[in-house]
Amino acid sequence: MSIEGILKKALTIGLLISLALFALSLSMSVMKLSVLSNYFSLFATLTLLVTPLCGLIAIAVGLARSGDYKGLLTVMIVVIIISITLLIASLGSH
Repeated sequence: MSIEGILKKALTIGLLISLALFALSLSMSVMKLSVLSNYFSLFATLTLLVTPLCGLIAIAVGLARSGDYKGLLTVMIVVIIISITLLIASLGSH
């Protein structure tokens, strides 16, 4: 399977999971279950943020296989920045 195919599937699955979690969050909000609604909303947001991270990892694997180390270094820097941002955001939400 090509990198493009993996990226397409990862982004589609991540988007669908995120949309389902947002829908659950909305339904819990309508039923006045605000604690569950907040958790579903948080998980939906994190899923939406982690999905491109998985895509970048797939790109990094493809670049490593092809021997493009400059591109691999660039992707890894972006992955590190996104990971640090996600960590800070998850720590700040508690």
